[in-house]
Amino acid sequence: MTMAVEADSGSHPSQGASNLIDGVPKFEVVFAIPATHRLLAVRSRSRGGLTAGNYWEHEEYDAAGIRVARYESFEEMTAAGARRCGWRKFDSSGRLVATGGDLA
Repeated sequence: MTMAVEADSGSHPSQGASNLIDGVPKFEVVFAIPATHRLLAVRSRSRGGLTAGNYWEHEEYDAAGIRVARYESFEEMTAAGARRCGWRKFDSSGRLVATGGDLA
């Protein structure tokens, strides 16, 4: 299933504000998507077990509709309650250009 996520046209929240909507990261804020770009969710999956996790893939398109970046992100929780998360940004050629360690 493919779902379009439009970039937020307003300003980004100040520090301390939540980047979550119903417990799901607000990816256009996390990835700092410009208001003129579109963020498209192309895949998500979850897994259970001792380490439960959620995994997402997104594509960023510019105002002309050209794909300019791809993102991979994840959030995992161990049975002991330890949380691990992060994201990676790839340019249109597939080169890793940025990483981040928080989704909230």
